[in-house]
Amino acid sequence: MDMEEFKLRRLVRKAIKIKEAKLKQQTVLQEEKLRKIIRIVLTEGDADADTNPAPYPTTAMNVLATSLEEILPTLKTGLRRLKKPEERASYRAHVLEKIRNILNTINSLGGPVMASTKVGESDVGLFEQEDEDDIEITIGSGKPPEMIVPDSEKERFEPKKLSKEEEEEEKFKEFAISGQNPTGARIAFDTIDSSNVQQSIVDNWKLLYDAADKKEFEEFALYNTDLWLITYEDEVADEMGQKPAFNEPVTPKPEAAKVSAKGAEAEGSSASAGGGDEEEIDIDALMKGLPKV
Repeated sequence: MDMEEFKLRRLVRKAIKIKEAKLKQQTVLQEEKLRKIIRIVLTEGDADADTNPAPYPTTAMNVLATSLEEILPTLKTGLRRLKKPEERASYRAHVLEKIRNILNTINSLGGPVMASTKVGESDVGLFEQEDEDDIEITIGSGKPPEMIVPDSEKERFEPKKLSKEEEEEEKFKEFAISGQNPTGARIAFDTIDSSNVQQSIVDNWKLLYDAADKKEFEEFALYNTDLWLITYEDEVADEMGQKPAFNEPVTPKPEAAKVSAKGAEAEGSSASAGGGDEEEIDIDALMKGLPKV
């Protein structure tokens, strides 16, 4: 190996190490930002960690924080795959509708969680994977009940079975919202269908037994998902030099979606450090005022 080749190899190794270090630093910064905003949006209590290890003032919010930690990276990855604004707008609409239907389904015994705010067709049930032993589907065969069918002719009256691809396509047709970009719809469908998003929401919701806690979880889950998609869209649009496809929430703001000035100050917000009086702060404004990292 001559000297020139040796120098070139050394430069390549150095460049690789620099690139890896930068990527690691970006990952750390993103994780820090994620944790910071979740703490602000879900309301920070004014007790410190030594006396109150749970970061949020209610059980529902602490449980929801766990679920968000699990599902937000997946939803962010799905959104970032889309490069056209209309695709990302469709992605958001479908993700929110899917989560809304998950919440309505798990809470069906007590009535719908909230009305649909989507632009499109009617709600679609999302809990399709039920126990086959509990469901019996009868399909009309055209065979009179008194007709005797020998084994050699049974196949004639058996219902047609769809292939795995056909079943998936049928599910997607039910999932898609009329008038929305189909590519964004498909990415949303695949992102949630192949991930733990639904399972995480269900598993964490089931930890709560108090009706008020369940309601708080449901309202904040959908609203926070909306806020986070807005945050991610702002980042993607900025990187691509585009105008954001959406920048306002379309889901109702929970009545409890206020944070105290003291709690916001604990997260480095602009609250004053003097008095102990509480001041209501709009979460939307707080989200927009967070520094980019």
